[in-house]
Amino acid sequence: MRCAGYATVIVFLLALVIAPAATAAVPTTPEEVQAVAGDVLAEEIISFMEAEHCGGTGDHLSRADLQDAALNYPEYPRRIVDSTGKTITIVRPLTRIVAYNSHWVTPLHQEDKIVGVANSAVRAAVINPYALGKINIGGGGPTFPDIEKIYECDPDAIITYVTLGPGDDFFVDKMPPSVKVIRMDFLEPSYLREEILKIGYLLDCEEEAARYVAWHDRYVDEIKERTAAIPDDERIRVFIDVGASGGADRRTASEGQYMHTHCTDAGGINVAADTVEAKTGVVNTEWIAQQNPDAILGLCYAGGYETDDPAELADHYSDLLGQKILTFTPAVKNNKVYIISYRYAYGLQYPAALATIAKWFYPDRFADLDPEAINQEYIDRFHGVDYDVTEQGVFTYPDRR
Repeated sequence: MRCAGYATVIVFLLALVIAPAATAAVPTTPEEVQAVAGDVLAEEIISFMEAEHCGGTGDHLSRADLQDAALNYPEYPRRIVDSTGKTITIVRPLTRIVAYNSHWVTPLHQEDKIVGVANSAVRAAVINPYALGKINIGGGGPTFPDIEKIYECDPDAIITYVTLGPGDDFFVDKMPPSVKVIRMDFLEPSYLREEILKIGYLLDCEEEAARYVAWHDRYVDEIKERTAAIPDDERIRVFIDVGASGGADRRTASEGQYMHTHCTDAGGINVAADTVEAKTGVVNTEWIAQQNPDAILGLCYAGGYETDDPAELADHYSDLLGQKILTFTPAVKNNKVYIISYRYAYGLQYPAALATIAKWFYPDRFADLDPEAINQEYIDRFHGVDYDVTEQGVFTYPDRR
């Protein structure tokens, strides 16, 4: 009876102070933020009271977090599901973030909330100068970040990758429960915009997130609309090359890998879409020749905004042209072998990279599209630095700037 009485009183009180409202999947307006905050606060109060007085065993906020959530209502609590499917609930503004994944920081103007960054952000300081004033926690590639440096940051949250870098056994297991570990990639085109909206909502910068998404959609939607109109028998067949794998073997991308999305969004047909079981796998150059691709799209793990040296992209290009068995494919005969830097292909500059690939595939259909102008617009609008994409950086090879 006592348990039922508590529940009845709680529900009655919550109904008085928290009005129900329909909300979007990711709140973008103050009304939607308040509606979600009310729902989450009600749920957490009930879960807490059930655990305290009714023997409930479900997860719930601590007493201290509930107090903060109530004090910060209606702006908080805020809740998202990150890109691993984990529910993240915050009850107060995040102000000390370690951005192991920092693609989003400058475009959303959240530099003041960052205390630590990875090596990659420091290397790209030419377009993200804020990184030079933050604690460098290291990491990148096969190297793990310095846990002592992360402790030095005293973070309230760590934002890291889903597909790259250390897993939960590093970040979650080594951090106190009060530190939120949030996993988002900001790399995969199919859910890039959703991740931006989520991080914008979580960090109370919805306007900045909406501004980026509007820019993103303006270009991506137009390109997809045009490629959707291309008849199947006029679409070019593309082999995606993500590097040599020894001897005559090449590594390629199948459905589910980022470059597959780049290819199909640009109107191409990935000849290896169903060939390898994993997102990437190995095929022989003889098999590639048998597919007779119209174009070869190579992804090189070098280049980007932070370098002016095209040597590694040029080596990748030469390596492909050096495969004698590919000499008579339409891709090689018609000079449709292209190399793109992964630091250009992946990230918030995706509309510029997609425009580049679409124009490679269909130069006549996209004659009016200027990828360099889109790239420059991205830098000017979202990074605000003195950087000329026609003179600086290494984005593609052959470089026809």
